[in-house]
Amino acid sequence: MSHQYKIESAITAHLFNGQTEIKIYAQDITDYKIIGALAKAARHGVSVKIVLSVSPEKFANGKFSFLQKAGVILHNTHHFYIHAKTMLVDQKLAMLGSINFTKASLEDNRELSVITEDQKVIRQLNDTFNHDWSETWY
Repeated sequence: MSHQYKIESAITAHLFNGQTEIKIYAQDITDYKIIGALAKAARHGVSVKIVLSVSPEKFANGKFSFLQKAGVILHNTHHFYIHAKTMLVDQKLAMLGSINFTKASLEDNRELSVITEDQKVIRQLNDTFNHDWSETWY
């Protein structure tokens, strides 16, 4: 019997375990389990910030409106295209790799991501995120 590892479950588990902050770089987010986990975290007082490459006009409806109503803060950058796939949780854990938070990426593609607790890596990613966050707009 073959068992497919569900990365979606690992990602949502890390999101559910967030206590203070979650920071994400994503091209787009279309997976509804991840959208639900992000909204739940925000509703429980976790600061959730996402930098996207999605046009800000799309923030006004659908999944992005749902996230914003839950307290998730979305930004779009006009300086560069977001190709990074990075998630930082509580400055204790970082996931970086090729996984998009989309159904195709999570279920159909062969993707790769690394989860690390290395504080030097996390500090560098956090510094870069904070810089980029200050340069983005919604």
